[in-house]
Amino acid sequence: MSPAKLRLVLAFALAFSLLTLFEVVTQREDWPLSCYPMYSKLVRHRVVTRAVLVGVSEQGEFALMDDQTSPYSGARLLSLSRQLAKQPARARQFVRVLGARYERKRLREQWPVLQAVRSYSEKWVARPGLAGIEKPARSLDQAMYVPPPALLERLQAEEAGHAAPLRPVSAPPGDRVVELDAASCDDGCSPAADPQASGGSALSLEGGNRAGSITTRLRLERGRYAFLFRMKVRSIANFDRVFLELDGRRVATSAGLGNYLEALPYAGWLWASQRPGVTPLVLDVETDGEHALTLSTGSKVLVDQLWLSRSVRELPVDNAARQP
Repeated sequence: MSPAKLRLVLAFALAFSLLTLFEVVTQREDWPLSCYPMYSKLVRHRVVTRAVLVGVSEQGEFALMDDQTSPYSGARLLSLSRQLAKQPARARQFVRVLGARYERKRLREQWPVLQAVRSYSEKWVARPGLAGIEKPARSLDQAMYVPPPALLERLQAEEAGHAAPLRPVSAPPGDRVVELDAASCDDGCSPAADPQASGGSALSLEGGNRAGSITTRLRLERGRYAFLFRMKVRSIANFDRVFLELDGRRVATSAGLGNYLEALPYAGWLWASQRPGVTPLVLDVETDGEHALTLSTGSKVLVDQLWLSRSVRELPVDNAARQP
């Protein structure tokens, strides 16, 4: 470059720099010059969010890899789950396909048994050095229940009357399993024989115009317990629910507990808590001593066992009774 051209370029650069400095000082916007306001302030409290998908097994949540749910993975799976949230029939068909594909791969790869896919929103405040990024605030957006194929086969056999009773499974040490009998009956409750119930007998809550309830008293130590109960209904979706009271106070939401027939094509015995796909209800017992648990419903429901656990994190993938 000749000296004359170099002097011209330097003159333009100097003029541009001086005019830009003038724009910054006066906070003016004279195109093509600018004070660049988007870069003029240090953002100290910018909130960052992201969507996260996780799988759920009986042992808890795990990172969900694309090859585990392909071709429905990542953003595509997240979008589909949101679209199907208000279409129970289509959602039930989709998760059965998803579960069957996962199961075929699982048998080769030794993955955990999948029973749900959850999407979370994670939020944190951007700080210098990415401080705090490892502990974002997390909120559940959606839970999509994926019935394990073995459980579906069992429920289908029970509904058809072809299933032999299962042997009870031992509950983890320290858990409380309550066998319900006639002494637990309140109004609208009576004993009922059922070959698939624990011990061949359950309690039937009548439902209809006559609300039924069960109350049992047991000694509990102070602390937190996952609450599950083994139930069976012969009615349609929206009637597969019960309500829980601890020492006379209603626990959980107005939707009640159970609510699984929208996610399952067969009616049979099942371990229930909050709706399928989300973690079991947690009971906070504030004092040592005797406590009363009451289940009530306006639907026709069979119940045979209550299970209060210190260690269970998710619903079981089987429907066998538990050994007290």
